[in-house]
Amino acid sequence: THAVYARKLPESLFHSAQGWFTDEPTGNFNCGKNVLPWTGSLPGAFRQRFGDDLLPWLPALFLGGDRAARVRNAYFEVCADLYSQAFYGTIRDHVKKYGHKFIGHMNVEGELHWGVRQQFDYFRNARLMDWGGVDSLFRMTWKREGFFTDNATGAKLAAPQARSPLSPV
Repeated sequence: THAVYARKLPESLFHSAQGWFTDEPTGNFNCGKNVLPWTGSLPGAFRQRFGDDLLPWLPALFLGGDRAARVRNAYFEVCADLYSQAFYGTIRDHVKKYGHKFIGHMNVEGELHWGVRQQFDYFRNARLMDWGGVDSLFRMTWKREGFFTDNATGAKLAAPQARSPLSPV
C-alpha cells in the first residue's frame, strides 16, 4: 500500500505525511474457547525458542495435563513473537524506508482480557510503533450487566498520548 502511495501521490504530498496509521489490527480475532492461532512457521519457531517439538504437546493446549500451563505459556509466547514481528515489525521497517513514523492503535487495547486474547502482548507490539494511540468510543469504564466489555485499562494506556508531541491537548 505504501509503495503505491509513493508512486501515485505527488512527491511533496507523500513526504509531507508524518506517519502511517494502522487501525485495530488483531492477531487472533476468533475468540472462541477452543480456537487457537496457527501458522506453518509455529512448530519451527517453537523448537528454535524452546528446543522442544510443539506437535506432541498440542493436546495439552486443550485438555490440560502435567505440563499444560508451561506448554500454553510457551505456545503463546511464540505466537506473540511471530505476530509482533510479522505485522508490527514489517510495517515499522517498511515505513522507515520512506522516513515516516509508524502510528496507530490496537484492537481492544483497553479491555485487558480481550486485548491479551487478540494482541498476545500489548507492550511488545506498542514498542514497535513510534506513536501509539487508544480509542474509547463509549462511556463505560467498568463491566456492566448485559455488556461484553469493560475499558478499565484504556485511560491508563491513553494518558501518555496526551503528552505526545503531536497531541492537540
